Amino acid sequence: ELEFKQLGVEPMTFSFTTYFVLLNVAVAAVAGFTTLDTTTHGPGFGQRPRSTVLYQTAETTDSRDVFNFGVTLKIAVDKNGGVAELGTSDSERFTSPESLDMVHRLRRDVDAVLVGKSTVQADNPSLTVRRVEPLVDPNNGAPKQPIRVVLDPNFVLGLEQSANEKVYQLFEDGLPTVVYHTLADVDLESLAILDSVEFVRLPTVAIEHNEIITEPASTNPPRPDAKLLSVANVMSDLSQRYNVKHLMVEGGAITAQTFLRAGLVDRALIVKAPISFRQPLASGITEELLRGAGLELLGTYDSGADEIECWSRPHIAWPAQNIEEW
Repeated sequence: ELEFKQLGVEPMTFSFTTYFVLLNVAVAAVAGFTTLDTTTHGPGFGQRPRSTVLYQTAETTDSRDVFNFGVTLKIAVDKNGGVAELGTSDSERFTSPESLDMVHRLRRDVDAVLVGKSTVQADNPSLTVRRVEPLVDPNNGAPKQPIRVVLDPNFVLGLEQSANEKVYQLFEDGLPTVVYHTLADVDLESLAILDSVEFVRLPTVAIEHNEIITEPASTNPPRPDAKLLSVANVMSDLSQRYNVKHLMVEGGAITAQTFLRAGLVDRALIVKAPISFRQPLASGITEELLRGAGLELLGTYDSGADEIECWSRPHIAWPAQNIEEW
C-alpha cells in the first residue's frame, strides 16, 4: 500500500489515473521490475508511439474514451462457477447471444484483448469484433480490431503452429497479435508464422511473487522449473511498446485469477449462464477473490437467459450511465 503522506501530500489529491500509475510503479519496484529487459521479434506493429504512463485516460470529451482505460475482466461461468466441461475436447459456447454481443462491444472499446495459452488451445478463438459494428481506424479508415495478446511462457503455441500440429486463427488471419514468452533459445527465423504475429520475450520472475502466470496452469504451486511471467511486466510492456491504455482480460480462469490476485483489475463482468456442467472446470472466481481485489458489486442485469454481475473499483465510474449499456 502506498503511503501518500510520506510523500507530503494528502491521498485525495491524487486522481485515479495518478494512483494507478504510482501503484504500478510500486508493484514493479517491490517485485524488482524497475527495468524491463525485453527481446522482441517480428516487425508486426512494434513501431507504435510509446507511452511512459500506464493506462492514462484519453484527452477527449467523448464519454466512452474518458473511461477507456485500465483493465476490464470478463469471464463466463455456469451455475456452479465452472468455466468448461472436463473430459471433452470440444469447446462449445454456453452463454446467450445477448451476452456474446456484450463481449463484442467490450472488444470494440478496448485496445487489446488478452488470454492465456490454454484458452487458445481449447477454443481457437479469433478475439475480433464481429457481432457489433466495429470502430474505424483513423489512420487507414479500416475497421479497428483490438490487439490480440497471448500469455505463453514456454512458447508452446508457436511450436505447435510451426510444426503443423495445430492451426490457430490468431496466427493465420493477418491481424496484430502479440505472444509473450520466456524462452531465450527459440529459433524464430525457422518458424513459418505470419509477420502479423509478434513474439516478445520477458524475463522470468521468482515464484514467490503473486503477479505471475505459471506454466503449466494446472501446477499449484508451480513446480521449481516452471517458466513464470509477471502480468505487471506484461502490462508495462503493452503500455510502452503498443500504447495500450485499456486491456480486456478474457480468459482463462488461471489468467483471470492472476490479474485479480495482483490487484490489477478495475472492472469485472461475470456472466452466469443457467446451465450446470457435469464435470466442471472450476473458475476459482469467488466473491471473496473479487472483493479482495478491491472490487465492489455495482449490480446485476439479465442478458438473455444469463445474468451478468458488474464489479468495479469504488472510486471509478462505470463507462455507461446504466450498467447494462456497456
